[in-house]
Amino acid sequence: MAALATVKNYMVVRRMEFYVVELTIFSMPVLVAARSIQELFSLIVLEGFIMFFVIYAMGDMINCLVDRELDASYKTRLSNAVYGLGVNNVRNLVIAEGVLALLLAIHLSFATGRWLILGLVLIGIFLGVQYSTGPIFFKSRGVWHLICLWLLLYFLPMLCASLFAQDTLTWQIIALAATYATVEMGIILINTSEDLPEDRAMGVRTTTVALGLNRTIALATGMVLVGGFGFILFWITLFGERSAPAWSYLAIAGLGVAWVFVLRSLWQLTQGVRQAKDEQKAIALVKARGMHVPIWATLMGWLGVVCATVGFIIL
Repeated sequence: MAALATVKNYMVVRRMEFYVVELTIFSMPVLVAARSIQELFSLIVLEGFIMFFVIYAMGDMINCLVDRELDASYKTRLSNAVYGLGVNNVRNLVIAEGVLALLLAIHLSFATGRWLILGLVLIGIFLGVQYSTGPIFFKSRGVWHLICLWLLLYFLPMLCASLFAQDTLTWQIIALAATYATVEMGIILINTSEDLPEDRAMGVRTTTVALGLNRTIALATGMVLVGGFGFILFWITLFGERSAPAWSYLAIAGLGVAWVFVLRSLWQLTQGVRQAKDEQKAIALVKARGMHVPIWATLMGWLGVVCATVGFIIL
């Protein structure tokens, strides 16, 4: 029973609910960069996959460890899991994951000659630590909170993942990472905005605390609008370059339908928040829509993977 409790607590602090979206962050750039089945399933890609998720695990656990007292009031599941594992044990796991990630990054860079892998990993670890802790504490730096997460969760990992299958960064990968990061972070901003009263009470100056609820929800909608349009345009351009058959564009059409659905929901939320009589009612609206955020993020991500898979097939 003790072993099962330990595993359960680990999965909580690892934030396994994010794993489904994390898979899309890894899969899309690898599928776009790879030029053959052998390249796609190479040992380098496998090792990169392991490193990729070790780094995400470390970031999640740092956040839970640092926020354990704050979470005791508002996210008790996370706080209880940290104390269930033991604060020192979680700290030691974070250190072990950091060391393992660096060793894997060094080996991958040495084996491929792509030393940018190590550079991106070092930047990612720096941002991951400084997101939750001082001296910078990006989480409490207003709009820098959003920029840090845009880089940390999506843009930099996607650049890094592409280097497991190709020698250099291409405009395609940069465009893919930038547009996907923008549309997904727009969706995630809804979740951040749910915590406005708690963050403000605890003195944590997130993007929502800095900008206010109305402007943050409007920003989130704008990011989904611009990022989603760019994300779809990227696939249309890539398919055109690869002389894709007509049937393949059905994948892009499906992504487009999902984007319109998410954008419509966010536009309705923007209008509702703007017309709400007080902040409490506005936050209630955000919380109601926030329940759909995992579905929206997963939908956009996995339809993107479908597009990437079709793009690989027609290569």
